[in-house]
Amino acid sequence: MDGYFDIHTHILPHNDDGSSSSAESVDMLKALYAQGVTRVAATPHFKATGDEPQRFLKRRNSSVARLESRIRELCAEDETLAAALPDIYIGAEVAFFNAMSNVLELSDMCLSGTKFLLVEMPFEKWTVAMIDELSELMNKQGIIPIIAHIDRYFGYFNDTMLDKMIENGVKVQVNADAFLSIWTRRKALELLSSGKVHFLGSDAHNMDKRAPRIDEAVREIEKRLGSAALDIIKENSEELAALSTPMLKGN
Repeated sequence: MDGYFDIHTHILPHNDDGSSSSAESVDMLKALYAQGVTRVAATPHFKATGDEPQRFLKRRNSSVARLESRIRELCAEDETLAAALPDIYIGAEVAFFNAMSNVLELSDMCLSGTKFLLVEMPFEKWTVAMIDELSELMNKQGIIPIIAHIDRYFGYFNDTMLDKMIENGVKVQVNADAFLSIWTRRKALELLSSGKVHFLGSDAHNMDKRAPRIDEAVREIEKRLGSAALDIIKENSEELAALSTPMLKGN
C-alpha cells in the first residue's frame, strides 16, 4: 500500500488531545511511513463551542512551526531521517456546528491548498438540517466536506441519509481501526465495497492507545474484499494529493 495518504491524524504536538511532544509526533510519522504512508495530514480538532477560529489558527501554526523546527534539527543530525518520513500537509478536523457555512475562516482549515474540509459530525441522531448545512457550506464557499470517521456514527444515520450526502458531493473517511473491531468491521466493509467510503485515515493520536494501524487495516481489507477495494482508496488519495501542497517534504 505504498504511497497512501493518511488524511486524518493528530500529530501536531501540544495542540489538542493528540501528540504530547515533538518527539512523539516524529515517532508517529516514522510509524506511518513504515506502514506505507507517504503523505500525512495533520488535522487538529476545532470546536466552535469552545474556541475561536483565529485563536485556533494561531495555535495550529505555532504547533506546525514547532514540529517543523524539530524535524529539521533531527534531519541535520541524521541525513537518513528525511527518507523515513512522509510529506506533511495541514488541515483541521472541524466539529459540525449550526451556520458553519457562514464562517469564512473555515477555508483556512481546509487541507493544504484545497477546498476539502474534514468534518466531525455530532454524536447524536443526524437531521435533514445538518445535511442542508453541509450543502450550504459547498454552495456558499465551495468547501467540500469529508465526513470524519464515519464508523463512529453508525447509530446516528441511515443509508438513505448517507446516500443523499454523497450524492450532494460530500466525501467519506473511515478509520483504520473500524476494520479491526468486531463491532464495526462488517458495516465498514459494506460501505467500502459499495463505494461509500472515499478515504482511509488512522486518526492516530499517540503511540500508545491510539497508535496508527493503517497496515493492519490494509491487510484486513485485502483479505476480506481483495486489492481492488484498496486501489479505489489509493486512487482517491492520489487525486487529493495532486491538489494539495505539503507543509514539509519528507521522503
